[in-house]
Amino acid sequence: MNCPKCQSEAIKVINSRPSAEGQRRRRKCLVCDERFSTVEILAEESSGEYLVVCAADGEVLAVISDGEIIEKKGISVVRAHG
Repeated sequence: MNCPKCQSEAIKVINSRPSAEGQRRRRKCLVCDERFSTVEILAEESSGEYLVVCAADGEVLAVISDGEIIEKKGISVVRAHG
C-alpha cells in the first residue's frame, strides 16, 4: 500500500477499529506525515477467502489472499501455485 500523497510504502497503522463496512484503520505515512483511512473487507469466492483493502473513498488499494498481495492499486501479481 502506498501513501496517496507521496506514494511511499512506509505506512504505519495508528488506529484500528471494527465498523459496519469491515475493519477500519487509520494510517500515517512515515515520510510525509499524511494521514488517511482504509477499510478492510473479508470477501469469499469459490476459490476461497480474500481480504480487500479500500481507501475511505472506496478505491481498492490491495487484494490479499493467503497472506500474499495478489493485486495492488490495479496491478495484478501472478502467483505460482504448488
